[in-house]
Parts: sequence; C-alpha cells; structure tokens
Amino acid sequence: SAESTSEAQPRMASYTCAGGALVTVENFGSSVRVVGPEGESLDLPASPSTQRNRYGEASDAIVLEGREALFMRRGDEPLTCMR
Repeated sequence: SAESTSEAQPRMASYTCAGGALVTVENFGSSVRVVGPEGESLDLPASPSTQRNRYGEASDAIVLEGREALFMRRGDEPLTCMR
C-alpha cells in the first residue's frame, strides 16, 4: 500500500515541523541533502549505508518513515516533521 514504510521516498520533499519550522529533503538514495529551518544545508550519508530510512553522521541525523521525518541536530531538540 502507499502507506508502506518501504515506499520510495520522493526525490525532493518539503516537511512542516513542530513549531512551524520547514525542512526540505533532497533524496539521492545513498545520501540526502537536508536544508534546515535556518537555511543551513547538510549532506548526510545513509547510516548504515545499506538502508534508506536513516541518514546521518556525527550528531546530525534524519530518519524518514513514510510521510514523517525526525530531524536531529547536535544541541537542538529533535524536530518531528510531516510532508
């Protein structure tokens, strides 16, 4: 079904997060580019590299699950976002 968690993520998606923050995710498969609420851009590799739901390095990460994203930055509260 379309709600399956194995559903392919779109190549480009905008997410609205708690508190009204906006996050954009450009998905390359083995990595993603995340543009955060302050316009900062992060390139994050799949972690572990064999899967396509969790991307991250050091203390920055994003988890994509269906239409939901959880965006984590060092020193910030995790952001729960929906597309």
